[in-house]
Amino acid sequence: MIDFLTFLSDDEALHKFNDNISGLAGLTDVEETLLLSNSFKMKKKTLIVVKENLYSAQQLFNRLYPLLQDDVLLFAVEDSLRVEELAASPNIYGSQMDVLTTALLNPLPKIVITHPSAIIRYLPSKEVFNDHIISLKINEQYNLSQIKQVLIESGYRQVARIDQPLTFSMRGGVIDVFSIQYDKPIRIEFFDDEIESMRFFDISNQKTIKSIDQIQIVPASTLIYKNDYEEIERKVLAILEESKKNCKDYQQLRENVLLDLSYLKNHFFEHYLYRYQGLFGNQNTILDYFSDFQLVLSNWDGIKTNLKVALEDNQQYIMELFEKISENLSFVGICLLITVALAVLTKLVEKHLIQVRTVTPA
Repeated sequence: MIDFLTFLSDDEALHKFNDNISGLAGLTDVEETLLLSNSFKMKKKTLIVVKENLYSAQQLFNRLYPLLQDDVLLFAVEDSLRVEELAASPNIYGSQMDVLTTALLNPLPKIVITHPSAIIRYLPSKEVFNDHIISLKINEQYNLSQIKQVLIESGYRQVARIDQPLTFSMRGGVIDVFSIQYDKPIRIEFFDDEIESMRFFDISNQKTIKSIDQIQIVPASTLIYKNDYEEIERKVLAILEESKKNCKDYQQLRENVLLDLSYLKNHFFEHYLYRYQGLFGNQNTILDYFSDFQLVLSNWDGIKTNLKVALEDNQQYIMELFEKISENLSFVGICLLITVALAVLTKLVEKHLIQVRTVTPA
């Protein structure tokens, strides 16, 4: 097999690329792949590569993975809230958790492939996310009530018997957790407050697949917060009260908003609740999870165009949702949730993407 690093080590284009790696416009797919992989191997510095959209990000990841294996990560979201709320991909959501966990627990240089809708995605702070990663070892002591609370805060739903990802059950000293990062659920058996055994098991027959000595359980949601709920509730209820005078179907609006607030209060995860994250304090993005990185814009014009399309589609989707709920719902009532949904996008356009324009080639 050809060693491309040696083959290209004296290539003038590669050295120029390493000196000014902020943009990739005008390269073919093969050129882009080889330059990124070899630049990463030479510099050993984290590269965050922003592609034009989800599809192009996935394609670049697929080309780089055979060359770099676990040194390349894909941080992606659906390009549209419409798609995410109606048919969210478990694979995409699982990869988000993997990237955030890797960034915190394995802070070695990586290539992170992302796209406009993902790079402006609001995320919990690194500290909050890290506090909700559960690390367990056999023969160690843990508080079962505390594990349960962290699972609930992390977006896991407690059920009588697990039958799908993002759920957990507790029966005496036995905890079953179906984490999104594993194909099979985990059974954790306690003797008093000490873990006696842990194993992956088959849901259909409860038989052991593999015993393990330690495990990490990542959050099931990026909608994680500690002490922010009361402030969120106050903001939402204030906006709701403002719309009361002009809303023709205020009761319908109120019922929907109060239901959402109850979900948030009880950490009941639904994808559509992301629209409320614009009201959270201390907002972070994927850029905040990495330090000492180089931001690489594949095509700035394409990034701007696709971001504009995403914003317009999200606004149209929110309008459609509330037109279906009530034909008499006032414009003020509709704007309550449009404002919440779009705040998450527009603030970060200013915070990040406009700033990084200065590093792109003229």
